[in-house]
Amino acid sequence: MTQHYNLWLVALSLAVGSLASYAMLEVALRVRDASVRGFRYWLIGGSTALGFGVWSTHFIGMLAHSVHLPVGYDFALTLLSIVPAIVAAALTLCLFRRRVDLPGLVLLGGLSIGVGIASMHYVGMAALKMSPSLQYDPMLFALSWLIAIAAATVSLAMGKRLRGSDRPTLAKKLAAALMLGLAIAGMHYTGMAATSFAPGSVSLALGVGLDKTALAVGLGLVTLLVVILLIVIFDARIAAERMVARELKHMALHDQLTGLANRELFHEQLCSALHRTSRQTTLLAVLAINLDGFKEINDLFGHKVGDRLLVDVARRLKRGLRREDLVARLSGDQFIAMAADMASPGQAAFVAQRLLDELNRAEGESGIAVRASIGISLYPQDGNTAGELLKQADFALYRAKADGKGCHHFYNATVEHAVRAQQQRLEELKLAIARDELTVFYQPQVNTSTRAVVGVEALVRWRHPIEGMLAPGAFIPLAEGARMMPLLDAWVIRKACTDAAQWSTLGIPLRIGINVSAQSIDLDLVAVVADALQQSGLPAELLELEITETGLLTAGEKIASKALHQLSGLGVQLSIDDFGTGYGSLTYLSTLPIDAIKIDRQFVQAALQERPAAAIVASLIDLARNLDLRVVSEGVETAAQLDFLLSSGCDVAQGYWFSRPLPLREFGHFIGAESAPEVIL
Repeated sequence: MTQHYNLWLVALSLAVGSLASYAMLEVALRVRDASVRGFRYWLIGGSTALGFGVWSTHFIGMLAHSVHLPVGYDFALTLLSIVPAIVAAALTLCLFRRRVDLPGLVLLGGLSIGVGIASMHYVGMAALKMSPSLQYDPMLFALSWLIAIAAATVSLAMGKRLRGSDRPTLAKKLAAALMLGLAIAGMHYTGMAATSFAPGSVSLALGVGLDKTALAVGLGLVTLLVVILLIVIFDARIAAERMVARELKHMALHDQLTGLANRELFHEQLCSALHRTSRQTTLLAVLAINLDGFKEINDLFGHKVGDRLLVDVARRLKRGLRREDLVARLSGDQFIAMAADMASPGQAAFVAQRLLDELNRAEGESGIAVRASIGISLYPQDGNTAGELLKQADFALYRAKADGKGCHHFYNATVEHAVRAQQQRLEELKLAIARDELTVFYQPQVNTSTRAVVGVEALVRWRHPIEGMLAPGAFIPLAEGARMMPLLDAWVIRKACTDAAQWSTLGIPLRIGINVSAQSIDLDLVAVVADALQQSGLPAELLELEITETGLLTAGEKIASKALHQLSGLGVQLSIDDFGTGYGSLTYLSTLPIDAIKIDRQFVQAALQERPAAAIVASLIDLARNLDLRVVSEGVETAAQLDFLLSSGCDVAQGYWFSRPLPLREFGHFIGAESAPEVIL
């Protein structure tokens, strides 16, 4: 029987198949990275798109095919014919979701799609219910299956390459979709060429099944609507995914609090800037910026205010830089900036000073002015790589901190040597604490009337294995800068409590005073003291912790108050050291459980020469007496100073007039504890 084709409908069938294939390939590109729930939606959408596409291509192709024979379609078989195409598409998408590309994956997918297309075609042909039955040319029949499998395999291979590309182009996607569309159409028209209608054939589905024209047009419209809807959904989903990806990338490269670049982005931009600057004659400056006293601000005003200050700092730094410069937040109160195209080191110094001036403006949400220290390194003179410049800027920052803070400092080899020496000393100090290389000296506190020893102050020293005995000034500032004071204070507290407990056992109960750093004033200190008292057996009332007014301010009022009240609850005595030299003295006396004050040596030593100093000492002694507080005067070096204190009503004093700080053995002799040398050595 003669067969004819309407070429317009043939083209339409190819277009519908290719459009459905495009939708399916879009899904295949995304199923690997989709979530479990998302994959289910992509699987349903992609397999449905291809199933309807194959289905519609077949029936539009049947409409294009003219055999001058009226036919109809069995409803059940027609409906069933879509199943192989949907199942094949779903299986292929499952294969594409695998994160490991197994050998033969594309061939297996092509086989699945090809079999699905061909199965759909021949089930659809069976829906004609021809009598006599349709006959198929064996060669063309086999060729139709081969075309479907081969073209589908090529299309999936193209799709697999697209998945490995960062940005697959529309042209490549369309080419892969067209190839799969050719697999669908090629198989159909080859299968139709293999089909023979016997003369006088009758379609048993005619009149009781679906009309040929209505079915083809209806399926074409439904497929078109389904595929267009899916493509719109895909595009919307893709746009949303790209937006999320941009947001995630921004989050990965920016500080969440301030919105500034983070370390990773800064390093990337610095490397690019170095590459550009290497072809020029100008300098590139790297500025390491650290806020001075930020922890104290955080403790005093709370973390919310601290966060607002950091946001303000970010704005101030950006305002102090040019638009082409970059500033990043590394961590906490540490920032880093770079300024390219510097004509000279002087211009870099001008930038640094401008940043310091901007930071010192009390504006923004926090309303707090803040000081900072800045270390500067320059390319190419201080280093050729990002890592070198960052390291040298850190060395320079360390020097700026050591020079008194609130300033900027350029890197040089001398700075690096000094910083490395300090870092080495810091490591030695950590080992010294672990190896018990530290020791405690004791300076007696004497009753001014009876000259009896009534107390003692513990002063830490370092027995350095090479440099000998080191005074506190050689390592305490270093420990404070490295925030090691809690560790150091804990060691001194344990050692001093042990020694004082031994004196008490020998019948010499002396109150022992220990200086405590502001860094240590927290609830951990309470635990350290309680443990030291328990382990040593020292009565709590014989332990006195000395805290400076500046230390109380630095520690933060809420934290200090809670910790000090708990210490007082243990029975520990508390005193304010260097009283009168800080801020808020009277406030502390009225709000904190203070038992004693220590008058600073500068007032004591100036009292005999300066009338205001004498008046201050006398007033402080009267204040302590009226508040029922003990008072200890420091720095007594002459008999005249002692007489002045005695006449002013001061009961206890300490200083070189009585004794210098003594090592444990000598202090034992001083207080008459020689009877148990095995204890006090």
